Amino acid sequence: MYPKHALVIGNEAYMRSPILSCVNDATDMTTTLNAMGFQVQPATNIPYEGMQAITGRFIQSIQPGSIVIFYFSGHGIQYNGVNYLLGIDDERLLLKTLDDQALNVQKVIDAIHTRQPRLVLCILDACRGYEVNDTSDASRLYTSLYRGRPDRLGLGVGLAPMQAPPATIIVFACEEDKFSSSLSQNQRNSLYTFHLLRHICTPNTDIDIVLKNTAADVQRDPMNFLQQIPFRYSSLNESICLLGSNGMNYPMGMQGGYGYQSYQQPLMMKAHHVEYYNPYTETYYNLSIVPFLLHRNRKRPVVHKTPPPVVYGYPRQWQSYYQ
Repeated sequence: MYPKHALVIGNEAYMRSPILSCVNDATDMTTTLNAMGFQVQPATNIPYEGMQAITGRFIQSIQPGSIVIFYFSGHGIQYNGVNYLLGIDDERLLLKTLDDQALNVQKVIDAIHTRQPRLVLCILDACRGYEVNDTSDASRLYTSLYRGRPDRLGLGVGLAPMQAPPATIIVFACEEDKFSSSLSQNQRNSLYTFHLLRHICTPNTDIDIVLKNTAADVQRDPMNFLQQIPFRYSSLNESICLLGSNGMNYPMGMQGGYGYQSYQQPLMMKAHHVEYYNPYTETYYNLSIVPFLLHRNRKRPVVHKTPPPVVYGYPRQWQSYYQ
């Protein structure tokens, strides 16, 4: 068994540019990761100094050989090829002091690696579109001439490409230099986090496959008006599950097999905010009604479960999972 640690931050009450769904994203991700056995440190609507403090405490709590998740939902910007995450106290954000006013993503990842983790999964749902309100002449030039495009001053749209250190996966809600959507069909979560919540607790499944299936569902979602394409940078050279059939994560192959096990349904029932999406009927099911449905038909649950991602397109294989 590997220790599992997670830091979940959701910021939406920004002074200059408030956004939607980030607190819901962080709350729902915290609930799901807790159900998966992670030791989660959540934080919502905190300023930069609070982000720095909780990040430092989180890094010190990581045990060697741990599975580590760093999740952020909120505003992020790139400057001179470096990605920064913003606290809610952004009313006086200046480019020349950005290192002292925002969280440098690369430095956070490097600091986590000093604790010798087994895997670092950094998930950034932070490409919501943000313009620095710097009063300098350079910023006014950027606003007037280069708005919405990377420019010679170092500013750009969305997040910049990153290099993943060893045993690291960095996930963007959309590709670099693009925007992501804060709207989904459940009217609660962002588009990316909505689909991530449905896939991240899939048992006996390599984390890389989980992220691929999440990205595929985002791309074909009817709410994807921005043509959002999730992107990831990975240097992980082993297959690792975040959740195994015994409730613990382990390398692939020790117990084998993919798909939904009998224990996953009660696991998912702990997070009533999560909804299942059936790609064959394009229907969403609220899991809060699962106990009622199971009571009505005890011999065969009538819950429509999404078939295992690895057997999409093979009805003869996934039909057996309904019985």
